[in-house]
Amino acid sequence: MKRIILAIGLALIAVPAMAQPHAKEEDTALKACMDKADDNAAMGKCAVAYAKRQEAALTKAWKRAYSLMDNKDAKKALLDEQRAWVKFKDKACSFWNKGDFGSQIVVTGPMCLANIVKNRVDQLNEISDTLNREPTSGN
Repeated sequence: MKRIILAIGLALIAVPAMAQPHAKEEDTALKACMDKADDNAAMGKCAVAYAKRQEAALTKAWKRAYSLMDNKDAKKALLDEQRAWVKFKDKACSFWNKGDFGSQIVVTGPMCLANIVKNRVDQLNEISDTLNREPTSGN
């Protein structure tokens, strides 16, 4: 059962992890934590810690992307997008907690959310990387 839950958790992050430069470190930390965990509660703590690391990466990526934007219309559009994305994130993955998944929810719920956050971090980092390469016009 432990291996199944670990496999599900790692599968939830595998695709977006390939796109991030620090993903291998995160996956290593998560895997090490999961390998030490001896029950669902311990694995859940690993998943929650991983989700918190993704939230910290999100804050950093957001601040960087937003601060690099010079055009006030584009900046407002990005802020509006982020606000809409936060509403989405707050609703996402809630189905895991609705009763069909048994004891797996302590791992799969946080991993689902971490995956969504990680995808947004990738998007924001791509914006920042593009802004660092392109000259901008300040309006």
